[in-house]
Amino acid sequence: MLDAASGEYLGCVYFYPPRSAEFDVDARSWVRADWARLDALLHDIVRAWLGRCWPWRSPDYAVR
Repeated sequence: MLDAASGEYLGCVYFYPPRSAEFDVDARSWVRADWARLDALLHDIVRAWLGRCWPWRSPDYAVR
């Protein structure tokens, strides 16, 4: 994830094969420690992005 204004690297999103048959992808993300205050907001944005832009019906994405 990059800051749109500065291009600064803030964190990352990963997609892995699912660990359980009830899910079709295992999604994970993290944010740099100095941007931790935005972790919940970025988590919500990624969750919405998963539902809107990706083909998975049952992503496993940890609750914050």
